[in-house]
Amino acid sequence: MKETTGIIKPQKFKRRLDFYLKYISAYAIFLLIFVLLGVLFENKPLVNVLKSPFVLLISGIIGVSALSLFFKKFKKLSITVAEDFIVFKSRFREKKYCKDDIIKISIIRERLKKVDRRAKVIKIVLKNRRRALRIRPTSFLKEHELIKAVKKLKKNLFS
Repeated sequence: MKETTGIIKPQKFKRRLDFYLKYISAYAIFLLIFVLLGVLFENKPLVNVLKSPFVLLISGIIGVSALSLFFKKFKKLSITVAEDFIVFKSRFREKKYCKDDIIKISIIRERLKKVDRRAKVIKIVLKNRRRALRIRPTSFLKEHELIKAVKKLKKNLFS
């Protein structure tokens, strides 16, 4: 964030999608190795190896992951944080919460249920919502800057 005359410039944080590419590439490499092993060592024709249920299952997983990546990229999810507002934006919708709409912002470490570690979660309590908004900074690019920007918003909330 750049401070020139005390006004903080709004920062935009895009949704992280690199894990989709990692999974797609890992499954594709695994599929390629499986097909090559089937053709070279089992002396099966390529058509028979490609029709096996395992190859079809892995191909389906790759296809679904690719479609999901395409849809997420198409949605363009992002968060914009400034000193007096926060905006949640997608290709289809935009929701802006001003300083007056926010009751409380808390940054906590939440224990993940499936993994033995803790992750930061930003909770934003709003006036006109029953449940708090929950943001996982690790789901966005430049997560440390997102946390800093939200801390500045929290600091300006009660001043």
